[in-house]
Amino acid sequence: MSELVLGIDTSTRVCVGLARDQEPVASVSTGDSRSHVELLMPTIQQVLAGAGVTAEDLTSVVVGMGPGPYTGLRVGVVAAEMIGVAQGLAVRHVCSLDVLAIGWARTHPQSDFIACTDARRHELYWAVYDRYGQRLEGPLVSGPDDLPNLASIGPGTLLYPQAGGGMDSFLALKLGLRVDGLASGWPKLEDVSDIVGLDAGLMAAWAEQLPEVGPEPLYLRHADATEPTGAKSVLPQAMVTSDTQHAHSPAGRR
Repeated sequence: MSELVLGIDTSTRVCVGLARDQEPVASVSTGDSRSHVELLMPTIQQVLAGAGVTAEDLTSVVVGMGPGPYTGLRVGVVAAEMIGVAQGLAVRHVCSLDVLAIGWARTHPQSDFIACTDARRHELYWAVYDRYGQRLEGPLVSGPDDLPNLASIGPGTLLYPQAGGGMDSFLALKLGLRVDGLASGWPKLEDVSDIVGLDAGLMAAWAEQLPEVGPEPLYLRHADATEPTGAKSVLPQAMVTSDTQHAHSPAGRR
């Protein structure tokens, strides 16, 4: 029986791919870091329709577990789990940085390197890999100045090309960039997704070879929004102050 694997990742942009018998069939990367809810399901439908298949034809699903921002990352994770439940399919969970690394190592096996993505707050999500794309350290989150002195690849390089040991020289050449040039003259991420983005078709093809990281998303830090720890008064402050003073007055205690 032919294996048809759907790959989903929302750790950066909306990335959806398909692989048949461990060979990539389709890969789409679209939107930005804040359009996951609107674009994910239509993109999944687009990829399936383009390959002439439906969700019923799938044999498994693989999803990138980050690291990534809380809101965007959970959109992809929930979608993958829902498809798995609806179709009775196994869902494999992989580190999104591992996908970036294996894609780079397959075509440019030179030496150890860093794969990094934007973590916002002037920070990067990153991990260290050997020349074969095997993870040696991470994933971690830190400022770009804290990365090891190794060449870097991945979407984070467009934001911080000098992080670690600096943007990989071959990557800079392919992008037509000077690392010491002006960032305003660089291409946008959506224009170079095949070089610095995540290939979800490759992720689907390599699903069984990539390490399983478990069903807990790799947020690496707490969400920006948190639940309140106590009840909050809806009364104007003046009324609260007045009521408190009245309760402690001799008249209020009678």
